Amino acid sequence: MERWSVRTSGRPSGRSVRGVLSASAVALVVLGQAAGTAGAATAPDTTVTAGPAAVTSATTATFAFTSTITPATFTCRLDTGTASSCTSPKTYSGLAAGTHSFTVAATAGGATDATPASATWTVDTTAPTVPTGLAAVPATPTSSVLEWSASTDANGVAGYDVYRDSALVASPGNVLTYTDATVVAGTTHTYAVRARDVAGNVSALTTAVTAVQPVPYSPHLTRAPYLTDLVGLHATVNFGTDRSSNVAAVTYGPAGTGSTCTLNSTVVPSHLSLSMNGTVDYQWKATLTLPSAGTWCYRITLAGTDLLGSNPTPRFTTQVAVGSTETYSFDVFGDWGKTDANGINPGQAALDKLIGASGARFAVTTGDNAYPAGSQNNYGDLQTVGADVGGVFGRPYWAAAGGQLATFAALGNHGILRSDAVHPQFTVWPEDAAVAGSAGRYQSDLYASVNGSNAETYPSTWYAFNAGTARFYVLDAAWNDPNVGTATAYANEAAAHWSTSSPQYQWLKADLAAHPSGLKFAFFHYPTYSDTSSVLESSDTALQGSAGLEGLLSQYGVSMTFSGHAHVYQRSSGLGGMPEYTTGGGGAVPEALSATCTSNDRYAVGWSSTTGTGSACGSATAPTSPNQVYHFLKVTVAGNQVTVTPTNANGATFDVQTYTFSPKPDTYIDSGPPAGTTSSSATFAFHASGSSPTFTCSLDGAKATACTSPVTYTGLTQKAHTFSVAATVNKVVDPVPATATWTVDATAPTAPSGLTAAPNTAFGIQLAWTAGTDNLRVTAYNVYRDGVLLTSIPAGTTYTDGTVFLSSTHTYAVQAVDIAGNTSAKSNTATATTPSPVPAVFSDGFETGDLSAWTASSGLVAQTSAVRAGTYAVEGSTTNGATYAKETLPSTYTDAYARVWFNALGANDTIGLLRLRDAAGNSLGYVYEESTGQLGFHNDATGTSTLSTTVVEPGWHALELHRAADTTAGPTGTVEVWFDNARVADLSGTAVDTGLAPVGIFQIGEAQTGRTYDVAFDDAAFGTSRLGPISDTTPPTAPASLTATASSPFSVALTWSASTDNLAVTGYDILRDGSLLTHVGVVTAYTDPTVAAGSTHSYAVRATDQANNASALSPWASATTATAPPPLFSDGFETGSLANWTTAAGLVAETTDVRSGTWAAEGSTTTGATYAKKTLPSTYTNGYARVGFEIKSQANQVNLLRLRDAAGNSIGYVYVTTTGYLYFHNDATGANTTSTTTVGSGWHLLELHIGLNGTASTVEVWLDGVQDTGLSTTAATTTATSIGQLQIGDTGSGTWDVVYDDAAFGTSRIGY
Repeated sequence: MERWSVRTSGRPSGRSVRGVLSASAVALVVLGQAAGTAGAATAPDTTVTAGPAAVTSATTATFAFTSTITPATFTCRLDTGTASSCTSPKTYSGLAAGTHSFTVAATAGGATDATPASATWTVDTTAPTVPTGLAAVPATPTSSVLEWSASTDANGVAGYDVYRDSALVASPGNVLTYTDATVVAGTTHTYAVRARDVAGNVSALTTAVTAVQPVPYSPHLTRAPYLTDLVGLHATVNFGTDRSSNVAAVTYGPAGTGSTCTLNSTVVPSHLSLSMNGTVDYQWKATLTLPSAGTWCYRITLAGTDLLGSNPTPRFTTQVAVGSTETYSFDVFGDWGKTDANGINPGQAALDKLIGASGARFAVTTGDNAYPAGSQNNYGDLQTVGADVGGVFGRPYWAAAGGQLATFAALGNHGILRSDAVHPQFTVWPEDAAVAGSAGRYQSDLYASVNGSNAETYPSTWYAFNAGTARFYVLDAAWNDPNVGTATAYANEAAAHWSTSSPQYQWLKADLAAHPSGLKFAFFHYPTYSDTSSVLESSDTALQGSAGLEGLLSQYGVSMTFSGHAHVYQRSSGLGGMPEYTTGGGGAVPEALSATCTSNDRYAVGWSSTTGTGSACGSATAPTSPNQVYHFLKVTVAGNQVTVTPTNANGATFDVQTYTFSPKPDTYIDSGPPAGTTSSSATFAFHASGSSPTFTCSLDGAKATACTSPVTYTGLTQKAHTFSVAATVNKVVDPVPATATWTVDATAPTAPSGLTAAPNTAFGIQLAWTAGTDNLRVTAYNVYRDGVLLTSIPAGTTYTDGTVFLSSTHTYAVQAVDIAGNTSAKSNTATATTPSPVPAVFSDGFETGDLSAWTASSGLVAQTSAVRAGTYAVEGSTTNGATYAKETLPSTYTDAYARVWFNALGANDTIGLLRLRDAAGNSLGYVYEESTGQLGFHNDATGTSTLSTTVVEPGWHALELHRAADTTAGPTGTVEVWFDNARVADLSGTAVDTGLAPVGIFQIGEAQTGRTYDVAFDDAAFGTSRLGPISDTTPPTAPASLTATASSPFSVALTWSASTDNLAVTGYDILRDGSLLTHVGVVTAYTDPTVAAGSTHSYAVRATDQANNASALSPWASATTATAPPPLFSDGFETGSLANWTTAAGLVAETTDVRSGTWAAEGSTTTGATYAKKTLPSTYTNGYARVGFEIKSQANQVNLLRLRDAAGNSIGYVYVTTTGYLYFHNDATGANTTSTTTVGSGWHLLELHIGLNGTASTVEVWLDGVQDTGLSTTAATTTATSIGQLQIGDTGSGTWDVVYDDAAFGTSRIGY
């Protein structure tokens, strides 16, 4: 910035200017001087080298100057004064404020500088104006954002100083905002700001403002808790969290004095997934049904973690009881949820804090909740700050009020048209009890074209509720502004909502007629009267007058109305003098009023953000700041007197009005007998809404007579009775008396008879009976199952028990009940058994601790921490998807049923749960959980996905899918989905195009990559009929009569008696010496060929079924095998070498991979010849050879075990083909004997017996103790006469890696 200006004498022709300016000088202008005439003396150049700043608050100025020729004299002049002789430096004092000039000329050798040097500067002693409108908003627990309006100054504001607690913390320059990020959560600070001008003058400090830094919530909390739907003893707690867990809870209890709270009840909330500002969070809703009226408190948790941290426990008071005459207040505001470029709204923050401290029982908004589009982003959360972000659920806003003040939110035009899966109006502001209790409407509907507009889907939101003696109507008066067609948004809205045939008009008219007495208040968005300067927010003339909404409300005695849309405050006198408030100053940018005020405008204020000026109508005074237009209304109801207290963002009240209404009285019955009773007397207590009422009472239609509360009637006969009571207040009679009906009945019904029970489905038992009789009437039946009350049903003679399972037997009885609760004796009993299930084609409860039962799997891990039944389940916890298991079924199925239990432990994305594929692996259809928590089905035949209204809550759930293929091309198939044993109607149907392909593969889990979720699965099954949600948990009976007999020195034969099972035994586990030996099929005998000679072993057997249930063990049985002669030669390579062999090549002793002991011998080669040969001590016609081996890799045939004659000629050998099959080669015939035995990975024990006898020679081969019958014969041809050498390994060429251990030779079988 220029601080001062100087002009220095100079000459043309590029002569340089010499001299150094002072540090404060920033500008230098050189003025040329005409060259002297020939022969004349040369004139000097004058230079000002120092002087004051261009703008300064100092009234003294000192200049320094020089000449290019010395010696020289100088003349100086200040402003327009006379030049006088001077010397450098020259000082002037006592300068007046304003602009000054200084000139100086040098004279040398009789020549004077014709263009003197000059300087100009300004003396400014006036400080800037004080900044206005300072606000400090604690945007987060550790930061506050300050905003203020600009100061003014004649010479310009240079910047601002920010003071915190009277100490300077920042000088942020010429800006109007500052973020203090150095504060600590839970602390309180005062802030003030002052302006600085370019001369250094400073303004006074602003009035200090206070910022209270909030205490942090848990970082998992995204929306602070807030209340809705405060109706009767009902309230809804809403909050938002991240998706680190899907297990939340609301714990609540009665509030005590001070801050005490007894948390003794817990409710599990439901949730939906919402996308906000690039992240997906959970929106939770917990419905509280409170046991009694009073003040209650609550805390919220996620996965057991308290989300409120050290913040106070929220408290609220139940809704004012219907008919109560207690005094109470409610708050009204609208058009809110707007944040500026800094992400804050000081006016709204102040309002929300005031609303939270207002002491009101509840609040009603008049629409436009979250600017500018009513999106989840605009509503925002606790973490995100930005323009138009977090204007409702940002920390400075509704968190200050919503936890203790329930909200009923009307719909506005902003955000009315949205593409969200569920409209934010419904997810953010649930009002279930109010809607249901008034038969209102709270759903999205397609609105037809009116006046040439487009048909569009909008929320329909209208309902009513009661508080005390007043009824509150929250109405829908909004439209998508651009969708005007040939008319206006106002005209289209009126045509859609307020034509006499429209659903909302019909509902409102009927409800008003049904509630003729008491106070009535109506809330809606479009304003009946608005003097705003904005055409789009002006008066909605379509609602005005007797033919519009205003007329309907006035006709039925509505006390006053509240609307929004216009961002002003306005109180008008409507039709018939009805007070009508326009209250759209809840936080949106205020608007100015028009220059012309309507005649019924009694008081209005507005503000122009463009001109920064206020405007007023009626008796109002124009505001001086926008904070005087930001406002809410506190409405206090005291009997028939209503006081409306507008309060602005500065906390000041204005235009306070008290109205006394004279509604028709309303009569309330406080207590009376139950609907049915055995008592012949009845007492009623009652009261009225007005003061000093009198009453008339009538019993059973008799003439009404004067009465007082309570009134008692005696000697009542057994029949239905009616009591009515009407209040009279100020000679006005309640037009609709309060009534109560009840029945006196002391006689029990007769017992039902002829009860029958029969299964009507695999999962249902149908009951039928002959009705009991009663002196008046039977009203219900109690149904007993197995001696325990199952359910109570309205009067009828049939009932289907749909909660039974396959192969279950139950006994039923029925009992009649009359209106007084008298019960008959029980009927006769009837017993029924549901059918036995068709065994599943495939099932797995993962009790093996792995996924070995499945054909293929990925990403699923067996675990024991989250299981539904048994010990194991599988879990897929991933950030990249692809966690599944697939089973290739034994056949293909046109009619397929699948089941799995699942527990969605956490989900950011869609989770595939249960899928059916064809034999080639192509997907046919699958059930999934959407990121919103809704259950859905995708039909691959049509490429369509359908979402259900069923929402998956935390915990385990049974999911079943039935898919029947099309019988012909076209929609002839069936899809059925069951969730927790209930058929999901909106995902199920017949005549569905499912495609012609049969099912060949069953899948659980999600094959898609790139997804984040955590889900556990258990008890999966596939069948050809419905399997039901309950897997088979009944184990078979234990096998009996187990015997164990040594059948040879190397085997033990077992036999046992078969087990039985409720469904079917599928096999047996054989245990030896306490460890599982093997699993066999449905047999009752087994031979263990893997025992050693002379060994003793104990055996037990247990049965298993298709669900992997295992029986108890049979009694143990033991056997001891006979001893066998020792081998003639054996070597386990425990010398660490092959020294015991006659010759060897390519084999190396090693310790890394052994069958037993410490050493083995390995042959790893690409050229072959890895073997060892042993010349035997004699020759033998009967030879038994053995070797342990492990094939680690092979590219060629591998020869394992060979016998030779004494001359080294091969007699025969066992080998493994490149495809892994075990073969025998006979050298005498050159033939290879094939086998179906394959050699798997790991260690195996191979035995070979050759008995030489010409054409009747014997060959026997055992693998792992089991004789290979395909390689064994007693009719082999040999030419050798004796055996003289043993060989392990291969002398041929090839590539393989084989390890050998425990080699031996003998004249009888060696075995293990």
